[in-house]
Amino acid sequence: MTRWKAFGFALATSAIVALPIAAEANDRVRLIVSTKMPFEMYAPNQALAEGYFKEEKLDVSIIYSDGGAATLQTIITGSQDATNGVGVLSVISAFSKGAPLVILGSTKRGIGDTVWYVKADSAIKTFKDIGDKELVFSRNGTTSHLGVLDIKKTLALDSVKLVSVGGMAASRTQVMTGQVATGWMTPPAGLDLLRRNEIRIIGTGDEASGLRGATIRVYAANSEWVKKNRDVATRFMRAMWRGLEFQYKGGDRAFERYAKEWGMDINDARRGPEFVKYDEVSFSPIGELDRLVQIALETQQIREPLTSEQKRQLVDFVWLPPGAQR
Repeated sequence: MTRWKAFGFALATSAIVALPIAAEANDRVRLIVSTKMPFEMYAPNQALAEGYFKEEKLDVSIIYSDGGAATLQTIITGSQDATNGVGVLSVISAFSKGAPLVILGSTKRGIGDTVWYVKADSAIKTFKDIGDKELVFSRNGTTSHLGVLDIKKTLALDSVKLVSVGGMAASRTQVMTGQVATGWMTPPAGLDLLRRNEIRIIGTGDEASGLRGATIRVYAANSEWVKKNRDVATRFMRAMWRGLEFQYKGGDRAFERYAKEWGMDINDARRGPEFVKYDEVSFSPIGELDRLVQIALETQQIREPLTSEQKRQLVDFVWLPPGAQR
């Protein structure tokens, strides 16, 4: 064998030997976050920045939506795999119509973190002062929609107009320019306006008495994707939990990242856990599911109650922290 032939053989042998140790590609997950800025919904960004997804051998892309049906449509069509923080009513409604959806966990229980406000010079002091003006919400099936439905019923606000205004930024623009009488937000978003005395809070979701303890935002995914990628979904939710824990327990590094993302004062960001309590954001249980199904029925978002089997199919805890309630 000539010297050049021997050299070529050595190269080929080295290439063959190297093949088995080539790095495997991480499993891809396409995540759409239902809306911008809610405190607990920043968990995937923390998981990405801290390397938790990478540790689970996941390649996670994160995009944002503006709540409601638009978010779910991306999951139903399979253009995205999973969503974080989508309104539970919209999931129940779409699932009842045969959409391939499954709830992987609760994002938020209770609605006390949703706040309604007016311009500082408004004559409206409380919900009962709204009269025949606008009480706003994001979109049908969202957290804020659940809230206004229950507030209107609980407080007998028969004349109030329930108006969809989109996300928090759109709500802020419309109320500050006088297009609608009220705005909605989930602090710490919007605390800058409050500090500058440009707005006044007129009430919170705590006045929606029928929703205390109820899951109002959920993690959801395309059910066919989960069936085919159950191990991926399991690792994804495990990393998401670590991201959520870091959002609450990561100190100023977590607050600074969140504040920088949304152009927020870090002192406002530090108040996030004050409004969105840690014990309200665990993955389980799915609080008051029967009550939520009843609300969906009363508001004609579903035509008939879900059966016990349908409710079993709707929720699939692919992963829960040790000791979590199912």
